[in-house]
Amino acid sequence: ADTDKPADEPTDKPADKEPVVEKQQLKAPSKVSASNVASTGKVKLTWSKVKGASEYKVYRATSKNGKYTLMKTVKGTSYINTSAKAGKTYYYKVKAVSKNKEVLSSGYSKIVKRTADLKKPVVTAKSKAKKQVKLTWKKVDGAKKYTVYRATSKNGKYKAIKTTTKLTYTNKNLKAGKTYYYKVKAIAKNSAANSAFSTVDKCKVK
Repeated sequence: ADTDKPADEPTDKPADKEPVVEKQQLKAPSKVSASNVASTGKVKLTWSKVKGASEYKVYRATSKNGKYTLMKTVKGTSYINTSAKAGKTYYYKVKAVSKNKEVLSSGYSKIVKRTADLKKPVVTAKSKAKKQVKLTWKKVDGAKKYTVYRATSKNGKYKAIKTTTKLTYTNKNLKAGKTYYYKVKAIAKNSAANSAFSTVDKCKVK
């Protein structure tokens, strides 16, 4: 026998497999933080830009481990939750999305929570009688009471002088000819939802 004869080539040699290409996945948004818009008390979220992301999906729940609902898809890196109700605490997370179908959406960001605040009051100060200043403001939805603060200069130290459930307060026994500065805060049942200070109004006493 011819022992040097090469073996026959197998006829069922498998074809080379195509290499598996893993899809790129976006990074989850980082530096997610929640604050309140001073004028309205609504919750505002901000986060860092994710490379390759074309938009971001914002989700909200009423408990950390509750059901998260998609609230909005935005192109920027911030979102104001206008439907947030004053005094209520919400939980948020964000996901980065690409329009490129070959790129996978990111995982969720860390969860952040925030209580929606009351809208800040708008106060008006007028001196209609001697040695008095009358303050008035409009009702703030959700407010249980209001605290009035006073200072002798716009950027001076403000001291709480009155807490009231009314929409007006008369500051009496003041010095004639002196100017006083006032601001008001709306107080909620849940102290975490108290409003920001109103803008300052000043008044020169008669």
